[in-house]
Amino acid sequence: MTITLDPESAQDRLESLALEGLLSGDPIEPGPAYWEEKHRRLDESLRQQ
Repeated sequence: MTITLDPESAQDRLESLALEGLLSGDPIEPGPAYWEEKHRRLDESLRQQ
């Protein structure tokens, strides 16, 4: 990924990423179980490095 210093390009990129996220699938409810699983996967990934 290229980091852009031009504010207009940065704004366009941010909007593009936000839209991509909104259109990426069904929404999820990030409750406690979601975050516990997220942390578990992150811990596992870090152990494998």
